[in-house]
Amino acid sequence: MLGGVVIALLVSALWMSAQVIAMQIRPAAHRFRSMLLGYLVSLPFVYLCYRALPVALPQTWQWLVGSEHALSILIHAYLGHLLLFFFYVECFYHVERAVTLRLLIEIMQQPSREASLRQIEADYNIDEMIVRRLEVLELNGFVEQQGDRWRLLEKGRRLARVMRLSCWIFQSKTQDERL
Repeated sequence: MLGGVVIALLVSALWMSAQVIAMQIRPAAHRFRSMLLGYLVSLPFVYLCYRALPVALPQTWQWLVGSEHALSILIHAYLGHLLLFFFYVECFYHVERAVTLRLLIEIMQQPSREASLRQIEADYNIDEMIVRRLEVLELNGFVEQQGDRWRLLEKGRRLARVMRLSCWIFQSKTQDERL
């Protein structure tokens, strides 16, 4: 198991580092698609790493895996790599884009490192944020505007159903339910 975990950590760290650097150089229009593509491209490297580590580090590798079966190492490596991919996506969408983090950063960027409620409200226009998010959802085919109302398209309904099921399975609370 330990050999698979090491491989998963190594390949995932390399893939995630390459992904972050690539996003800094040229941000992708569809970030999730880019992350998924990067993950899929990295899958063969799990096997290549499994084949290369015993040759590159024979004593260390023997110490790590002992008498562990090759199939067990590969299963743990691929499973660990998949779980680290989910973790990376979760971090990207729920840490980097979190409202709380954004507020903390905006307060930190104030000259005095303190901000009044009025300053925060002036810098953080919630109405504008909602309009921008609705425009992105419309552009990506999740919703459409009809007059002054918004309605879900089929793609949006599917995503909403999956998210509702996901929240139920993992007993997740929506943002407005959290304390």
